[in-house]
Amino acid sequence: DGEPGFHLHDLGQPLGAAVQIGKGIEDREWPLIVNSAFSAGNSVLVVESADLNGDEPMIWLRIEEGPLKGERRKITKEGAALGRATENALSIPDRELSRRHSLIVHDPRRRQFYLCDVGSTNGTYMQLVGPYGRPYRLSLQDNVLVGRTCFSVNRFDYGLSEEIGMRRTMEDRYTLEQDLGLAV
Repeated sequence: DGEPGFHLHDLGQPLGAAVQIGKGIEDREWPLIVNSAFSAGNSVLVVESADLNGDEPMIWLRIEEGPLKGERRKITKEGAALGRATENALSIPDRELSRRHSLIVHDPRRRQFYLCDVGSTNGTYMQLVGPYGRPYRLSLQDNVLVGRTCFSVNRFDYGLSEEIGMRRTMEDRYTLEQDLGLAV
């Protein structure tokens, strides 16, 4: 998209590329839009349809991968907890899920459903497909999932400047000076 930096692209493979969403109920970066998909544990869920403007807003999820593959679930304005515990509205018998893994919450002001990770061990990931099927600009500390492999975006320098070790940014804004020991 022309934005400088490093980007992650999903190339249309099954279990393609995904970005870990932030943790906490207040993280509202990733609205659940029709055709968006997310993964939690071994499950991949797709937003099949949405009715956001009526008195009873709802979304329908289709489970494409995991123990409940092929099932559909309706999420109403009350939202739903997702995890392996049976008391969750969306209980999935998956050992990769935390007992209480994620929440789907409805924000009536914005008329939108959001996906929130609630401190799960393995994370919740938004797939870079559908409405999010564009290049995603990577930042330091991002966790990305490619297939079933998780990568963490970090930067570590080995003796190139006075800031040896982890860097806070991915960009170089330093001048390298070297004393060659030559007599003038």
